[in-house]
Amino acid sequence: PFRYLPALGELIYANTITAFYNFTDPRIFQVVQYSVVFLLLIMMYEFLRPRLSNRLFALVLPLLILSVMDFSRELLHGGYVDVFAFLFGLASTILVIEHADEKRLDLKKIGLSAIFLGLALSVKYTGLFFGIINGVILLVYFFLNSVQFRKIAATVAIYCLPVLVIAGFWYGKNLVSFGNPVYPMFSDARFTGEISYFISERTLPNFIAFPFWRYGQWFVQAVETSSRLIVLGYFVVMYAFLIYFLLARRRLTRSRRAPHVSAGLEANGEGGRGNSQVFPRGGEQASPLGETLRTAGSQSEDTTGVSPWGFTFTELSIFLFIEIYLGFLFFSSHQYRFLLPAVLMAPALLVLFADHFYTFLREKYGEVVFDKLMKITSVSFCLLFSLIFLGNLHYFSVKWNYILGNYTEKEYIIRIGGQ
Repeated sequence: PFRYLPALGELIYANTITAFYNFTDPRIFQVVQYSVVFLLLIMMYEFLRPRLSNRLFALVLPLLILSVMDFSRELLHGGYVDVFAFLFGLASTILVIEHADEKRLDLKKIGLSAIFLGLALSVKYTGLFFGIINGVILLVYFFLNSVQFRKIAATVAIYCLPVLVIAGFWYGKNLVSFGNPVYPMFSDARFTGEISYFISERTLPNFIAFPFWRYGQWFVQAVETSSRLIVLGYFVVMYAFLIYFLLARRRLTRSRRAPHVSAGLEANGEGGRGNSQVFPRGGEQASPLGETLRTAGSQSEDTTGVSPWGFTFTELSIFLFIEIYLGFLFFSSHQYRFLLPAVLMAPALLVLFADHFYTFLREKYGEVVFDKLMKITSVSFCLLFSLIFLGNLHYFSVKWNYILGNYTEKEYIIRIGGQ
């Protein structure tokens, strides 16, 4: 049944192997596969840098991503097309978020996002998850800004056309041949069984605990690697920030001004409003909810320069992405490699929350105390990432020796501390 799946990833591998006539390990296509990490880091850094007021967190973001050992394993595996699907899918979602976070309808970004989504769908069926999430983010944008139906229809048409042109073949042939565009999913018991791996019952309480239970398996399974405790820490800190901001929103004054537009807004006499909030774009009229948020934000920021009422559109979109993607996987498969897109977006939300929290600390305690805090934070990050770097270096060494045949599979698993 695997021959009916989208095959763009395999075509990338095949062209590389043929071009370099490389049929033995180590393979050239693994270098091409690993290059994805640099593209991903650049993309995430450029996406968040204008939205962070503290440069330290902009530098921390790539290190947090590189600390995800499961991602490194995917990159070094001999032919996991998932990494290309994840890169293209994340690129499409980030472009949608950027589009929705701006003041005007940017059809170029919408079109480029559609191209990346088409590429993700041409690599693997998991691209469908990105497509659904992108649609949800656009719907939230349309609702909050009361976008006219004509503009909605035009945006949807512009978005769907490149996707159909790029990925339509893979799904159209299956629809015509088998009546199922995602064949053999839901049609072949063996294939569906290989994907459908679950570690807990699929209930609402278990979904709430899902990321903690999945990445805390080291505490209950002897064969589990301790490297996944890093991801567990991401989710613990991220949700701790979220709960704290929700509980303390009336007294916690967080800066909501977007660093990349502050200067321009102040020049126009609008220093109290950052465009990363859920405000109308261009000449569009806000929905009642959007207008309520706008009024609340303006009243607060006129006196304090910050908005205590909620989160930026970027934060909301990333949070929606993480939760919806986790939801899809919770009901379809609990395999670590499929969870990676949500895991890779978690550091982005984490650094946004940390940036706002540190901005609050600066305003509350002053520059002297804040400078000392930043020094302590910088030293802590250096020690943490030095330790993680040594772990990654060890894994690279073991993986290289395994590829060269110096270790058996059993020795490889033991030396990396789990599977």
